[in-house]
Amino acid sequence: MKRIYGYLRASTDRQDASVPAQRQAIVEFAQHENLEVADWFTDDGVSGKTFDRPGYRRMRALILGGNPDGVEHIVVWSLSRFSRVAPDDFIAEKRELARAGVRIISATEPIRGEGTMADGLLGYISAYQNREFLVRLSTDVRRGMKALVQNGFWPSVGPLGYARQVVDNNRQPVIVNGQPLVLKRGQLKGDQNHVVLIPGDPGEQDAVRFMFQKRAYERWGLRRIAAALNAAGHHTINGQPWKTTTVRSCLTNVTYIGHTRYGVRRKLAGVRNQIEGTKLQRNPVSEIVVVENTHEALIPAELFERVQQTFRKSGGRSKRVGCGQRRLMLFSSAITCKHCGAHYQCRPRNKCGRTYYYYECCGRGQGRTDARCDSWCINVEKLKKFIFGEIQRRVSTDEFRTALRAYLVGRLGQLLRSEVLDTRRIDRDIALAQQKKRRLIDGIAEGVLDRHDQLVVQKLAEIDDELLVLTTQREEIVRVVGSDLDADAIAATLLERVNDLAGFLESQDVETQRKALFAFCRRIMADAQRREIVVETDLLGLAQNETPPGLPAGLCISNLPE
Repeated sequence: MKRIYGYLRASTDRQDASVPAQRQAIVEFAQHENLEVADWFTDDGVSGKTFDRPGYRRMRALILGGNPDGVEHIVVWSLSRFSRVAPDDFIAEKRELARAGVRIISATEPIRGEGTMADGLLGYISAYQNREFLVRLSTDVRRGMKALVQNGFWPSVGPLGYARQVVDNNRQPVIVNGQPLVLKRGQLKGDQNHVVLIPGDPGEQDAVRFMFQKRAYERWGLRRIAAALNAAGHHTINGQPWKTTTVRSCLTNVTYIGHTRYGVRRKLAGVRNQIEGTKLQRNPVSEIVVVENTHEALIPAELFERVQQTFRKSGGRSKRVGCGQRRLMLFSSAITCKHCGAHYQCRPRNKCGRTYYYYECCGRGQGRTDARCDSWCINVEKLKKFIFGEIQRRVSTDEFRTALRAYLVGRLGQLLRSEVLDTRRIDRDIALAQQKKRRLIDGIAEGVLDRHDQLVVQKLAEIDDELLVLTTQREEIVRVVGSDLDADAIAATLLERVNDLAGFLESQDVETQRKALFAFCRRIMADAQRREIVVETDLLGLAQNETPPGLPAGLCISNLPE
């Protein structure tokens, strides 16, 4: 009898697939398949967008630490309970577990951890769909947050110096035990209510005014202000000591002059993974929502503007210039130092009036570890020529050609037979959206809902957007299924592109080149003592990140241009 680990996860207690329901389903599945559950691991109320989850970390440590229970599989209710990370991160974690002899089984999906091509393909498609669910959910949340801000409500946690008061849709305070309901920091509001900001703790208000006055009238630096706040016993809203970054965020926050601002930054798409974490980028001014005079100001507008002038005069954050300034290049952060584990970054050097670019270890001379690197640098052009030559040598083998053709033929066949190209689910979603729209329209006709109510108008617009997306997806799937897809022809086209990989990469921007090369070069390691570069590649890595022509964009892993 095979031994397994049962893994249970739910983001909230309101999900249909709650932890007890998942456990019961896995128990029934184990009895049917003659499996023995060695142990259970649970993450209740934890998001699946990362692998940094307590229950999963304990299970992973046991498996990679020798597998003392002798398990062969991890059984989950569905792959969405295992994770909702990006597909590449899912594949990397799956390989790590497979090296330890443990595979993943879904109790409700046709994924049995057999290591076959069909099993891997269905797992990848499921991981892609699970990730897309989070993307769509975040889009809906942002849309709802913008609507709240435009109506004058506060969308998130209260900043320093403010408290959150619960109000109804008409901005009237909610009374509990004869007093207006004011939330404590971290306390959640009711689903049917909203919050507005009111002046909070007097000590926090004094800290805010102290920062602005010292910066505006005495020209204190950020480091000095942070030190003074820490010496006086003040902390940030997270209970942490003050730093220059947290002081700057307070001094540039328009909330303190009575305005509400939302949508300043967003997550940079395509870079959130287990290694690099989350990166943010500033939204265009047109996408930032600012509503003035939504609450009482703590700082006069004249004082706030005077502080902003001090930042404009100093030019904002200081930037490194000259030969020390870093530059994003093709292999930036892709090369790992064998001795200290730091990444290699590209930096310019001036010689005889000319500028040359080199990859240099970030840990050199900075004391990150006891084993510091020496001054060995890698010339940009020489490294590029070496890597391209290594790729060209490996993809020109008959082994790669055979594996690539077999992979593409199998992948296209599985896609055409899988539920991904089945329109029944989309038809159900379309019918459900149309039913919601009819209910709203009937409510307006019967006088229950107001046609000019902002929330009603917003809800109708959201349903129309959802119907448009679903209809477009259905038309695309019908077009693909109805077309004649020749797997051999697609494989031949992709082989031509791989054979001319250097020419293809030279015609693309740096980000596209990095995306294609990282799919093939799983690891690049520099050995400063031996003066050599070690490249570990995956023969099918590049193929799996190409876009087979003729497939809809929503089913493809990436969208590299033809």
